[in-house]
Amino acid sequence: MKRVVLASGSKTRRMLLEKAGVSFDVEVPGIDEESLTAALREDGATARSIAEVIAEYKSRKISARRPRCLVIGCDQVLEFNGQTYGKCKTQGEARQFLQMLRGERHKLHSAAVIYERARPVWRHIGTAELRAAYVDDSFLDEYLAGKGDQILGSVGCYHIEDTEYSMVSIERGEVSVVMGLPLSQLLGYLVERGIVNNDSK
Repeated sequence: MKRVVLASGSKTRRMLLEKAGVSFDVEVPGIDEESLTAALREDGATARSIAEVIAEYKSRKISARRPRCLVIGCDQVLEFNGQTYGKCKTQGEARQFLQMLRGERHKLHSAAVIYERARPVWRHIGTAELRAAYVDDSFLDEYLAGKGDQILGSVGCYHIEDTEYSMVSIERGEVSVVMGLPLSQLLGYLVERGIVNNDSK
């Protein structure tokens, strides 16, 4: 059976695949996402395109080392008012970002690209539309203090799986897309390849 490699350091993506019954290795590609994203923005790339290109870049890099495996590269980009956003670097940036989003609609684009033998064999971009809750600054401060720097690992600076906080609501799209992976479509392909059973999909 083909070995699957997840080209991502995301604990959330790892958890999603594990819960779906997928057996896989993890290899972090270690690319300069910030510079690559900046270059794509300068070229006028859309949020969906940025997510797809970076996902493919990650997959291609690991596939060069693991050509016999199915290598899954992933990326997620947030789109708000025609602008694209990635992860925040500091708690201060996260606070400002959540202040900007509150009460507003935005989109999350989650791309996955699979490489095999140094070529792409599958790709999908899932999009979810969300609305951020209108919360006051004291709530934001409590939220950020409770989450700590782990929130900086999430595009949008929130976790949809949180139960104690209602930071966002999904208006359209799948929860797994919000969490960073178009899981149902990915599992569909892995079922076709005989990597997972239909029961896992």
